[in-house]
Amino acid sequence: DVRVSFDVDASQLPPDGVVLVRLDGSGRRVELEAHRDEIWLTAPGVERTKLDADGLGSSVSRLGFAVADRVVRVYRGGRLVQKVVTGDTPNFDGRAEQVWIGVSGGTATLAGIKMEHDLQYSDAGPGSWQIPEGCYFMMGDNTRASRDSRLWTGKVFRTNDGRDFVADDSIRLDDERSTMNVHDVGDAFDFYDSYGVKRHLLKSDLVGGMWKTENQPFVKREDLVGRAFFIFFPFPPFGEWRPRFLP
Repeated sequence: DVRVSFDVDASQLPPDGVVLVRLDGSGRRVELEAHRDEIWLTAPGVERTKLDADGLGSSVSRLGFAVADRVVRVYRGGRLVQKVVTGDTPNFDGRAEQVWIGVSGGTATLAGIKMEHDLQYSDAGPGSWQIPEGCYFMMGDNTRASRDSRLWTGKVFRTNDGRDFVADDSIRLDDERSTMNVHDVGDAFDFYDSYGVKRHLLKSDLVGGMWKTENQPFVKREDLVGRAFFIFFPFPPFGEWRPRFLP
């Protein structure tokens, strides 16, 4: 899944010139041919087809080209102008995942080139999970800053009487910047636990006299506050307006 966008100055591009955008990946090639007065698309399951969209014209315009979940979207000036559903059959022999942008048959100026893509989730951790009763596995939100709960860890303070207290490495109090959470104060540790409660635990009361870093991939039902009732992605001109109310 990828989206490429850029500004095109086609004032010097002759009628038979073309700006080419090609997206290659997993044996599939999607190609956009933008002429002065028309745009053509070739994709898996889609023979070379003229799109119902204006060409480049003779002035500066912004062209966008995206492929996601076998759907091709073409944008002009940040607005979606056409959507084409493609097939899933490989249509070329190359294996490299690459984006190609170029000009053929003339001269055009390209500027403000931007490429965006989805977060690709890795296979970190076990290949399968057994989620305990009354717990939930948390998904990421598909941004570069997100992490699903496979990668969540915490410092676990396990006491000799069988209690566990979990602390994050850093915290943010009163909307200030993040600060270190766990403080070694000699014979004890001071920290805020995962419920926001300030703790002072003696090392003599801890198993092994120390905390351990452990995976925390599950969230208990009683720790979930509120619920999602509405989703959208995203507002124009950055994408389509697709609101959904959740049951």
